[in-house]
Amino acid sequence: MKIVSYNIAKCVQTKIDHILRMNADLYILPECANSKSIVLPKGYTMFWTGDDDIPQKGLGVIWKDELSVHIVNGHRKIKHHLPLIVDNDGCSKFILACWPTVWQESKTYPQLLLEALHEYSPYFDKMPSLAIGDFNCYIGQSGVKKGTGTFEDCIKEFEAHGIHRLHIVDLDGAASRHVVNYRVLDQIASRTSLVIDFGGGIKTDEDLVIAFDNGAQMVTLGSVAVKNPGLFKKWLEQYGNEKIILGADVKENKISVNGWKEESQQQLIPFLKDYTKEGVFKVLCTDISRDGMLQGPSVELYQQILKEFPNMHLIASGGVSCIQDIIDLEIAKVPAVVFGKALYEGKITLKDLNRFM
Repeated sequence: MKIVSYNIAKCVQTKIDHILRMNADLYILPECANSKSIVLPKGYTMFWTGDDDIPQKGLGVIWKDELSVHIVNGHRKIKHHLPLIVDNDGCSKFILACWPTVWQESKTYPQLLLEALHEYSPYFDKMPSLAIGDFNCYIGQSGVKKGTGTFEDCIKEFEAHGIHRLHIVDLDGAASRHVVNYRVLDQIASRTSLVIDFGGGIKTDEDLVIAFDNGAQMVTLGSVAVKNPGLFKKWLEQYGNEKIILGADVKENKISVNGWKEESQQQLIPFLKDYTKEGVFKVLCTDISRDGMLQGPSVELYQQILKEFPNMHLIASGGVSCIQDIIDLEIAKVPAVVFGKALYEGKITLKDLNRFM
């Protein structure tokens, strides 16, 4: 199935005629005017969602009639996000068309986007899925800024504020069980002096070489440490404990693997004990129940780990919601922390981090 996403900047007949020449099966059209005036050739259907009082801007979707397209009930719940179930060749796929806009609302663009992703997360779990459109946001020095920008802008701001490390997770890789977004890694690494720690989907020697060859200076390995401990130990010996970080994604004191989709029988402390004996020094521990929830990190969990392993370079992950959470981790003598959502939503600014530089 061929999908085209195109910010159509209002919508005129000539633009529609032009994009239809791409011969896609499905078109996602952010910033699209009301479709009432649009004439489509035979064999196409168009759906538009937006405000009747602002008819020049909404979200439009066009598809070929040979596709079976179902618009999920309650699609108006989150403005300008259109959930679709598309059946192609007998395979159902979930498509979330996105154009987060705020207008008179008090929410930011990324808040609306994250709200939509959370609202429709059951569909992402059930079938092949894609969120596509114009997300209207990027990271700025005061958190997430409205408007357009590139990761190069983000990196420059990180560097300008004294940031030295960047943690990148290949979520597609974690789900696919092999590295997927290595080109993105290369693009970022070639434009920054930040030390990059990369994880997600590293399962084979080839995956590991791809990660290092495309700019990662360190890798975080979780699933392979559970599923293939012999390979993990080989890499640890080959590359050393400065480059190999043990990932411990924890739910109810058990290690989860493969993008948190599977729960192993490995208990956290024995798991860490086995690998510290092998020479592991750096551990990135994520409390899955806290990740993305903005409800504070699991300080007690990290204190428990450091009590058992006082010399460990422990990296806390999950739940950070404000600068006080990072202060609390510092007081607990946790050496490092990974956070993202609090920055994206403006709850922590890069300026707030100056005290730790």
